Amino acid sequence: MEKLKKRLRDGGRMMVNVGGSCVEPEDIRKDGSVIMEETLKAMHKVFPGEVSVLSLENRKDDSSVALTGELPEANEWKKALKRPLKFYVDMWKPYK
Repeated sequence: MEKLKKRLRDGGRMMVNVGGSCVEPEDIRKDGSVIMEETLKAMHKVFPGEVSVLSLENRKDDSSVALTGELPEANEWKKALKRPLKFYVDMWKPYK
């Protein structure tokens, strides 16, 4: 993760599909939720206070996406998005 951060341009961000319980892990001793949490912790370590998560855990196939950097101002972000995506803006939450 540290190597990836160094490759980002100034102001660059990372967006990662961190999965969820719907993910089939390579290691059967871990479920997808454990892998998701390990990934989020690694991102938080490299980007402290700069990780936000969009979680769809109430869906049939729960999944989460993480984004580094400061989130855009919600109303401005909604104006820039197409109608179906505007719904998700308010679902982004800071990690920890």
